[in-house]
Amino acid sequence: MKYAFFVIAMMMSTSSFAGKIKSCDELKSEVAARIAANGGRNFELKIITRGEKKPNGSKIVGSCENTAKYIIQIKK
Repeated sequence: MKYAFFVIAMMMSTSSFAGKIKSCDELKSEVAARIAANGGRNFELKIITRGEKKPNGSKIVGSCENTAKYIIQIKK
């Protein structure tokens, strides 16, 4: 009985998250809007793969595709 409850709970949790997955480009646009709304200026957002080296002076501001890619902010 406990196993059946666990399986049903897991199925419900994964189906609710499936609708919330966003593309990297969509997430990048949302992050850019948030940074601009907080007064951020002169920045560029770039999507890099997990193994790719990030440029000096940049920082990770988001991840997408189940952390296979990162969105980094580069100050201009």
